[in-house]
Amino acid sequence: MNRQPVLVYVSGEGWDDIAGTNRHLAEALARIRPVLWVDPAVSVAGRIRQRRAGVRPTPTGLSNPAPGLTRLHVAGPPGLTRPILSTLSERHVATEIDLALRRLDAFCDGVVLTSPILRFPPVLDRRRLLYVTDDWMSGAHMMGFDTAMVRRAMSHNAFNAQAVAAVTPSLAAKVAELIVPAPTVQVLPNGCEPMTDNHRIPVDLPPGPLVALVGQLNERLDYDVLERVAHSGVTVVMIGPRTERTRAVSRRLDTLFAMPTVHWVGSVPAADLPSYLDRMTLGITPYADNDFNRSSFPLKTLEYLSHGLPVVATDLPAARWLGTPHIDIATSPAEFAELVVRRVASAPDRHEIDRKRFARLHSWDERAASLLKLIDPREPRRRPVTPEGRADLPTVDSALGVAVATQEEADRSHA
Repeated sequence: MNRQPVLVYVSGEGWDDIAGTNRHLAEALARIRPVLWVDPAVSVAGRIRQRRAGVRPTPTGLSNPAPGLTRLHVAGPPGLTRPILSTLSERHVATEIDLALRRLDAFCDGVVLTSPILRFPPVLDRRRLLYVTDDWMSGAHMMGFDTAMVRRAMSHNAFNAQAVAAVTPSLAAKVAELIVPAPTVQVLPNGCEPMTDNHRIPVDLPPGPLVALVGQLNERLDYDVLERVAHSGVTVVMIGPRTERTRAVSRRLDTLFAMPTVHWVGSVPAADLPSYLDRMTLGITPYADNDFNRSSFPLKTLEYLSHGLPVVATDLPAARWLGTPHIDIATSPAEFAELVVRRVASAPDRHEIDRKRFARLHSWDERAASLLKLIDPREPRRRPVTPEGRADLPTVDSALGVAVATQEEADRSHA
């Protein structure tokens, strides 16, 4: 039996984390070719903390969470993010990846690495792409990493990669400046899922025109902007979890939620989000103007457009890079609120189809095809897919059944 080629995606985020760039992109890649997704290793101490918090740790080994995609979850030694002990973690992860490929009767035909601290595993020496999904240097402290450790990992990975990409032009320029010798850094922005007419549920929302804010509620948002919009009289529906770290932001959120024009929904399953956006008149991206946000590419902006909604955004490079009249850009809280009021007053308009068409040009499927071209310039622009949306390619699913059964048997023997 011939071993099957697999794209290995070494992620900086866990599969069970809030779905972001990595998960969306990996799922799109899996519609084109088989993918082995590698979670960041979780230390034994981390798994103990999860149990104490009432969270059931993810079983180690292989699983199949999405069509065409196999997930590898690794438990590692303590001190995973400490500079001295990180080498042990890297070796452990590399060994687990090698074992997983053997269990799946597959070989690595390309690797994408999106971790701020993990280096390319030596066993993965084929067509390496370093994909910088956020400003890891500016955000190192926020993520709990040592800044010098992040810089060393980025330099090592850029030197050993066949291609380097970042989500925005400004981040690409920053990566090129940080790393010596400076690599050529391509721009691979975030994408979106084109809206479908499937799966609608009844939702309990206030009446009248509604303004949507989708995503995590934390330090990245501009709360002066949000309060100005709320005071303008329009109703803001905030959809997403609170993930703030500071008391100052906690107080700002509490103040917002106490306002009669603010309606907080909380976390919503991705499959249910279209039902909420159907009720919206406008989407907003009120990010604060700081180094981290200037290098980011907010997922929510394209998500609004894919549902046919106009957008008002703060003046950050990603919004200007998209270069579309469907996004109004504000340079101050007062201007932001004025643009929101103006858009709400002019709704509905005739450009819903144009916005959806624009968003389709930036779909995750398009981004996945562009990524494969970066790894291998000989890659066709797009692979044919079946009517069900699955790539007409071999998958590792058949081997996965044997691998998971073997892993479960091994786990029981050590229980």
